[in-house]
Amino acid sequence: MALNQFEAGFQLNTTIHAAFWIYKPDFTFDPHGKEVMINVNGLQYLEADQPTIRMPQITNIAIAGGLLTVTGVNTFQPNMNAALINGLTNATFLNDKIVNVSTATQQQFTATMPAITAPVTAVEIVSNVLTVTARQNWVAGMTATFSGLVNATFLNGQTVTIASVSKNPSDPSGYATFTAAFAHADYGTAGCGAGGDVGLATLNTNGYSNAGTVSVSFSASDGAGSGVNAASGQLKRAAATLSNGSCGTFGAFSIP
Repeated sequence: MALNQFEAGFQLNTTIHAAFWIYKPDFTFDPHGKEVMINVNGLQYLEADQPTIRMPQITNIAIAGGLLTVTGVNTFQPNMNAALINGLTNATFLNDKIVNVSTATQQQFTATMPAITAPVTAVEIVSNVLTVTARQNWVAGMTATFSGLVNATFLNGQTVTIASVSKNPSDPSGYATFTAAFAHADYGTAGCGAGGDVGLATLNTNGYSNAGTVSVSFSASDGAGSGVNAASGQLKRAAATLSNGSCGTFGAFSIP
């Protein structure tokens, strides 16, 4: 049976004493839908609000091989087919995105990672700094790839590393432009409609993780030229706070 359709069938000369029509939304496509019941004979119309089920705590977001893993305190059930994500402070690119839930446990749920794209409306390059006007809520340090640009065709197929994201409170998304280093002559800085464009920027999310720790293997060596004493070699780390997609100032190196 096709999505959001219903089956009905009556034999000839059938007398209908009561008829109901029930609509059950598929939240993958209709996240704000309600279950609707209509009594055809009595001309009654009822709406049933779906209960709001929230994940009370999210501790980590990881993306690998097109699979999104959300870790924390999970209340979702395996039979729930979609989730609406919001309120993230680091992986902001996922806010307001609907994902198809694949598995669910008490500690996490997994989902098919949706494509994260933003329509490009303007491109400007000044002193090898690319500024792209596109409605998005992306994160500095990630990469984006361009396609379908009509005017700045030299960017099509190019991948850049996002250096900064500017906010625009007057825009519903809150974000207006992102910048990246890109070696090219100045572009889109003068003339009527300078820099205006139509195209798409796609955020590359595979491999993303905001985990607080990373596993690192270390083996001291006294190989020729290494300069490491196998008896006294040490691995040290410097830590910084990740907030809103940006790292703070790193502290002194110390042994983990």
